[in-house]
Amino acid sequence: EEDDDDEKEEDEDYISTVTDGEDEICLIMKDIPPIPSISLPKPKRAPSSSSTPSPSVERGIIIVDKFSPYHGNYMAKRCLSAYNAGVVSVLSNYVAGYIYHKTNGGASHLSQRAPNEYEIHDWLERVPFEIVGILCESDSGLEVAEHLGVMLGLYPDRHDGVNEARRNKFLMNEVCARAGLGVVRQRLCENDEDVLEFWHEECDKSGTTNVNGDNINDGNDDLEARDNEERPCRCIVKPIVGVASSDVYLCASLSQTLEAHHKILSSKIFGRTEGVTTHTSSLVQEYATGVEYAVDIVSKAGQHKVAALWRYDKRSVTRVNGVDAPFVTHLSELVPVGHATPGALLACDYAMKALDALGIHWGMSHTQIMVDGQDAKLIEVNCRQHNTDFAPLAQAVVGYNALDMALAAYLGDGDDFEAGTEEERLNWDSLPDLPSLKKFGAIVHLICHVEGVVVKLGEGLKEIEHLESVISSQIYPGFLEGHYVTPTVDIRSEAGWLHLMNENEEQFQKDYERILDLMPSLFEVSTVEEDLHAVAEEHEEIVELNGELAKMP
Repeated sequence: EEDDDDEKEEDEDYISTVTDGEDEICLIMKDIPPIPSISLPKPKRAPSSSSTPSPSVERGIIIVDKFSPYHGNYMAKRCLSAYNAGVVSVLSNYVAGYIYHKTNGGASHLSQRAPNEYEIHDWLERVPFEIVGILCESDSGLEVAEHLGVMLGLYPDRHDGVNEARRNKFLMNEVCARAGLGVVRQRLCENDEDVLEFWHEECDKSGTTNVNGDNINDGNDDLEARDNEERPCRCIVKPIVGVASSDVYLCASLSQTLEAHHKILSSKIFGRTEGVTTHTSSLVQEYATGVEYAVDIVSKAGQHKVAALWRYDKRSVTRVNGVDAPFVTHLSELVPVGHATPGALLACDYAMKALDALGIHWGMSHTQIMVDGQDAKLIEVNCRQHNTDFAPLAQAVVGYNALDMALAAYLGDGDDFEAGTEEERLNWDSLPDLPSLKKFGAIVHLICHVEGVVVKLGEGLKEIEHLESVISSQIYPGFLEGHYVTPTVDIRSEAGWLHLMNENEEQFQKDYERILDLMPSLFEVSTVEEDLHAVAEEHEEIVELNGELAKMP
C-alpha cells in the first residue's frame, strides 16, 4: 500500500511536455495545477420582485481547444444563450505549447490543460454543473477528449470511449474493411522493402508493364534497377496521423514513393507531445479515383443525421519551383441528397456505416469518401467539424448547420432553458436524416499561385467581389500587403475563401468558372531583393527562397 502511495505521488509530480510541433517545453505539472476555465450564461432579464427568476445552470459541456470564432467560440456562445448551459474550455498539450510560443512564453493559459487521472477529482469539484458531453475542435485534441470523457464517467452513455482507430488512418481503414466496407489497398511501411513490395503489388494489380510492353516480375530486389523499369503505377503516401492534406503525396514512380516515405519517417507526428513523437512508418495506399465527397454528420446515441454533403473539386497546382501539389481543394460544393444523385446517397450511406464500424455514436464527424460508380472507398473519418467557416452558408442553403445540431444532440433534452430562447434552438427529433437544399451554395478556396512579397491585392479580387453569386469573402491576414507568400499546396496554405450562393445553377457555375480564371491574378508580388529585406527586418522567422535564406513572416 505504501508503494502504491509513492507511485501515485511520483505520478502527480510528473513532468509533461507541451510543444508547438517543433520546440518543446518540459513542465512539472504539480506546479501548474489544472483549473477549469468556466463560462456561465448571463440572465436575459433584469431581476425584479415580480419577474420569474432565471433558471439555474444545471448542465454544461466541455469544448477541447476552443479557439476558432466560427467553431468552438460559436458553439460556446450558443450554448450559453440558447441552452442556459455552462462551458468548460480545455486545452490539449499541443495547443497549449502553440500558445506558449506565440505569446513568447506566456503561461497564464497552461492551467487550462486537461487533468490527468489523479487530478480529475479535484478538477471536477470546481465545476458547478453536470457535464453532459465533450466536443473537440482540433485534431490534436481528439485523444485528450477521448480520455477525458472516460475519466469523467461519460462513457458509454454519452461518450464513445477511447479508440485509436478513430485517429489512425491505417487502423481506420482496417476496421472499416472488417465491417465489410470498401477500402483502398494499403500497407504500413517501416522500411524500403515494405514500400518496394507494395509498389510492385499495385503495379501487378493494375496490369502495368515496362516501356517494352513486357510484364515485369523478375524477382530483382535492386531498388534502383526496379525503378528503372518505369512502371506507370500511382499510389498515395501519407502519415498515419495528419491534418489538412499535409505530407500527403501522389507518387507516380518507385523513386517518388521512396522519397515520400523517407520524408514522413523524418517528420513529427502531428499533435503528439509524449511518447514516440516521430513517425516510424508511412502509410502507402492505392490511388483511388472518382468523385470525392465529404459527409458532415451529427450523431446522438448512435442515431446519425447528415448535416451537409459536400462535393470537392481538387486540382493540381504547380509551384514556382515546378513541383506539383496534387490535392489542392478549389471548391467545396453543397450537393443535394436524393435519387437523382446516386453517388451522394452512396456516400451518405457509407459514412454512416463507417461511423458504426468505428463505434462513433456521439458528436460531429467529417468523413471523406471517394465514389466511383457504385464503388465507395474511405479516405478518412475526422471526429470533428468541417474545418472551414461553413455554418453561415449551410444555414442559408440547408436551413441549419452541424454546430447547432451538435448542441441540440447534447443539450436539447433539457427543461431548464431561459424563456424566449425557443427560436435559438433546434429540435433534434424534427431534423431530417438527410438534408435538402434551398439554393446552390459552395465554398471557394482561394489559391495563391505566386511567390514573393505582396505589393497589393490584384485586380482579379475586385472583379470577384462583384460577381452575382459571391455573398461573403475573407483574405487571410498573412496574404495582405507587405507579407511574403508562397503558392498554396494544401488547406493550411490557402489564401482565404469565398461563399457562393445563387438560385440559378447556370449563373452559379458561370461565376465559379470566372473565379478560377481570375485566381492567378489575386496578388501582385515583388521578388526584388530590397523588398525581401524590408520584410526581413520586421519578422524573425527564417524561410528558404530560391535556395537563399532570408527573414520572412
